[in-house]
Amino acid sequence: VHLLRRGILACTPERPEAGFRVEVLELLHAARLRAYVSHEAFARILCDLHGIPYRKTLRQQLSNAYDAYILIILEHRRILRQAFGQNTPHWRLLNACSACDYRLKDEPTLPHSKLLAADGNNSSKRFAKAGNQDQRLYESDYIIPPEEVDQFENEVHGHRRRTKPQAEADVMPSAEGAEPSSLACTQKWKTFQAKDHASHWMDGLHETGNFLCVCRHGLVHYSVDMVKSGELAKYPIACLHKLLHVYGPDLALGYDIGCEHSTTVARSSIGDLAKTQNLRFYVGAFHGYAHNRKCQLAFHPRFLTTTGLEDFETNERLFSKQNLTAHLFRHASQYHRQMTLDFFWTRWDEDRRAGLADWLYDKYRQALDIVRTTAPEVERIQSDHAISDEDFLQFLDEEQKYLHRLQHEPEAEVLAYKYLETLKSLHAEEAAQRDYLTIVHAIHRYEQLAVHYENQLQTERWAPESDEWRNTEDELRRRTYNQALDHLEALVVQRLFEMEKLSLRGTGYALRTHLAKALRERSEAIRTALQRYNNLARQVKPPRPTLSFQEVVDYSFLSEFTLLRNSREDIRAKRWSDPFVRETTVKWLLVRCARVELKCLNVEVCRLWTALHDEPQSMMRRIRRAEAQGDFLVAAEMSSVLVRRLRVDELLKRRLEQVFSLPGFSGLRTRGVRVEQTTEHTASVDAGLDLDRDLDLDSGAQAELSDDGDGWPESHGWDEPDEFEQDAREEFDRLALVLDNMSIDQGFPGVVSAA
Repeated sequence: VHLLRRGILACTPERPEAGFRVEVLELLHAARLRAYVSHEAFARILCDLHGIPYRKTLRQQLSNAYDAYILIILEHRRILRQAFGQNTPHWRLLNACSACDYRLKDEPTLPHSKLLAADGNNSSKRFAKAGNQDQRLYESDYIIPPEEVDQFENEVHGHRRRTKPQAEADVMPSAEGAEPSSLACTQKWKTFQAKDHASHWMDGLHETGNFLCVCRHGLVHYSVDMVKSGELAKYPIACLHKLLHVYGPDLALGYDIGCEHSTTVARSSIGDLAKTQNLRFYVGAFHGYAHNRKCQLAFHPRFLTTTGLEDFETNERLFSKQNLTAHLFRHASQYHRQMTLDFFWTRWDEDRRAGLADWLYDKYRQALDIVRTTAPEVERIQSDHAISDEDFLQFLDEEQKYLHRLQHEPEAEVLAYKYLETLKSLHAEEAAQRDYLTIVHAIHRYEQLAVHYENQLQTERWAPESDEWRNTEDELRRRTYNQALDHLEALVVQRLFEMEKLSLRGTGYALRTHLAKALRERSEAIRTALQRYNNLARQVKPPRPTLSFQEVVDYSFLSEFTLLRNSREDIRAKRWSDPFVRETTVKWLLVRCARVELKCLNVEVCRLWTALHDEPQSMMRRIRRAEAQGDFLVAAEMSSVLVRRLRVDELLKRRLEQVFSLPGFSGLRTRGVRVEQTTEHTASVDAGLDLDRDLDLDSGAQAELSDDGDGWPESHGWDEPDEFEQDAREEFDRLALVLDNMSIDQGFPGVVSAA
């Protein structure tokens, strides 16, 4: 305590021989959050600045002092949260994102109450034998404890080894009641192939990554540590279990394998809850194009349009930053890993809130640009070609029904294929020139098999010149063609993912080199598969179009591969298969997405604008309560928090005013009233406090608060800055100046100035 009063934090609790100034530890904390500087790197920087050689003991001493500093920070944070009333269950989830959760009375009803994105990240690994001596547990409201996750382990065990399609009763609906896709599109995903037990590369790891759930604005909601396993289904189910209880009905979740995961959730213990709460699944806009066409029509946000322009790829942007923290805890204890991630997510959320108005502004401009440029073009095409909005919906419905008919081969056809292959093998053995006994045994085996298929098909023996032989051979050729097409598609999917990873920020040099080599090899494999495809395309009846290498790699995220599939039904005469109509349909869907996005943004802008006026007043009431109770030091810290909040809010308001000024803005420019407001938002927290007196409002400001309507003037079409904020800034600046000038001996024992 004696050292701490002088601004020095000791490296050991007893008999300290070394210590670091609080300012140095504060700088280290900021450097870890912003520049991801390790203890060793920071210790070397200090040695360079002081001109002394580096010693390993300095890193250990710095680490010990930083741990003590973090304990002080955590206690400081706990006291402030309690003083502000932010320590109630789920407070962070219900108040972190004003655009999502600050719901207002009489606001328009949106298709979904909240848009969420979820994904796993395997960069946040930690070695199993690292930090075993440190048995401390770090408490974070971001992280779901392992015991809560493991309760969903057995009920979903083995679901990914299922090969038969599920009955419709076992499948949760996608958006707008669309029928879920088959499993074919998810078989190529590493997430789908995740194992329950660690593979050889996981043997030395304890945490193999983390599964994260965020809102569409990027604020973190929940994280689950993946322990000695891949991305198992229990991790997203644990997150959904929490989210459904906190947020209630009409949630929408975007996930790389949202199509297959909807089946998993429906079969789990939360299936009934998810169904009654109307939970909807989507696939990410980028990753979704790697799913098959049938899956896209049922789960892709661009085809369903109910989520606006949301792409559900927010996690990828977060992971590009979070990956930079991995080296800080790869060889650390579990306590230090979770501590590092908790502080990273806290700072990330603060940054996302500070940039929320910029996000809304950019989204609004994007939606307006689509409506201004693409909508007139689509309307002109509709007029010239007599295509109505109902026609576009019918095109999508017809395509989905066609793809559904392709999903399963008739059993009779499968038997005919096997029978034909058996007859070909039988004829080949009869014409073979080899050991007599071997030929006899082979012919006997194929004869028995042929008779078995003949009994099932109820047919006579086919001859090579018979119609049945020729027709089935054509169908078998078509089947082989489709298999070649599947192989070509899978290679292009892998190429797309490797190209994405190659350009991802945070990808190391070794991985980049490996991916570049893999891309070269993949290109050669694509050329080989393409040659086989073209040969088979010429053989089928009618012949299918051949492709060049450039055409394959330029396909619009694989959506056109399905149209190459040769089926029993000729779709070339169908209007929806016309490339011009398909391109126009995509533009029409984009315009619909943009208009839904504008509706969502109008609601979110009004929510944020209201929160920027309500929250400072709520915080000020809490500060007055602390002062009334004699907690002047706590009140001073709360005031400094409010000052920082007001500085950010000022920038947010200016940006929102630019949103209000956009040509084409169609939302409200006034404040709303929050739904289910507590007394914290409507009255003083203490009956003994006079709100007007304690806020130092003059008569003009009081008149503004008592105006009819929303109580806020609109001289420029939006709310003016209120007098309360100006008075609050002046008072907080005065308090900060007084605290800075206080010495330790002036009646404040134990308080250390940061100056």
